[in-house]
Amino acid sequence: ALSENKKSQGKKAAQNPFEQFLAEEQRDADKVEYDTVTYTREVTHRLRSGETMSEVLGAAGLSATEVDEWIRAARREYNLNRVYAGQELSIVMQMPESELQRLSLDIDRKTRLVAERSQGKVVARREQIPYERRLRAAGGTIEHSLYLSAVAQGIPDKIISEIAEILGWEVNFGALYEGATFRVVYEELSRPDTGESTAGRVLAVEVENRGRRYEGFYFATPDGSSGYYNRRGEALGRSFLRYPVAYSRISSQFSKGRFHPVLKRRVPHYGVDFAAPPGTPVRAVADGKVEKAGWYGGNGRFVKIRHDRLYETGYAHLSRIARGVRAGAHVKKGQVIGYVGSTGLATGPHLHFALYRAGKYIDPLKANLPRPRPLSGNALAGFRITVNMMERTYAKAGLGHEEETTQIATALAGETEE
Repeated sequence: ALSENKKSQGKKAAQNPFEQFLAEEQRDADKVEYDTVTYTREVTHRLRSGETMSEVLGAAGLSATEVDEWIRAARREYNLNRVYAGQELSIVMQMPESELQRLSLDIDRKTRLVAERSQGKVVARREQIPYERRLRAAGGTIEHSLYLSAVAQGIPDKIISEIAEILGWEVNFGALYEGATFRVVYEELSRPDTGESTAGRVLAVEVENRGRRYEGFYFATPDGSSGYYNRRGEALGRSFLRYPVAYSRISSQFSKGRFHPVLKRRVPHYGVDFAAPPGTPVRAVADGKVEKAGWYGGNGRFVKIRHDRLYETGYAHLSRIARGVRAGAHVKKGQVIGYVGSTGLATGPHLHFALYRAGKYIDPLKANLPRPRPLSGNALAGFRITVNMMERTYAKAGLGHEEETTQIATALAGETEE
């Protein structure tokens, strides 16, 4: 158990998560003859802001020379001098010598560093973090917005953003009829070692608005590509991302005569405003070349990107522009180019997003961009099987059929790795 999780710990213990571990070992040493007893202890700790690996290992009883040995051994796989708050660390100590035998550190959601002492030498490697996969189906009625309704159902923000991206070219989420309904099937990934769970990928989603049904199903084709398709096997989406920020709320739509909250008069609003917290990452919606990156009048900090001979996009009111994003630089679809702010003529933090076709403003929510090819032949036949599996998951959701949905998740696991 970690000292930081003990309510009875003092201020000093809270600053040093391994002090209680060492204190407990010392108390035990006063009661047991250790000259013939060797055993191991495992201690876990979630790194806090400002902590360094040297400090944490030193608190576990390692000398400066031993700390340096482990950090140098791991460097080829991961730099332990660049750890960050929130990473999960596990160490295995051989007692009573207080000798570190094994160190495990989560690098990201999918990978962890493992370093072990073997035959007197420390050896490091990367491992995939194992997850148990289950499918979760959820849905409900949209009363005010998709975001608020989905949050009320316990659906993670990551999944809500994916829903908006998958169906965003089919549905205007800023103008849904009150009483519209939605349902979604997505992966829930659980770690057996910690019990923590995280959202995986959306596998199926449906929105019904004013009697019209919009659907998307994930499918990996035999040639290795993947994407989302409607029930007929027609590809959803475009070569552009639908939204440049994680979807939350559209606060102002494209208009030729909107009342400006700062200027206090009606002026054209040639773009879409996305309300988002300050610092929210802003993504390039497609590959392209940066034309402008800097202060641009009432737009504040602004980035403009040319994507091809027809299309350009603009991103305004940024709090800051991402490193390396400057005029002439090339960016990739989904690359972070800046962060939401309120610079220029803005009453609060939001992203103003503009889309240009042949140099003229067009409504980003109504732009008709080319679609990818539909499925056909064997790919279409395989896709229909996937649709049937998703229908079974919808039908069994919440009815005590966890075993069946787990089997479906296992069957799809090879196709849904991120």
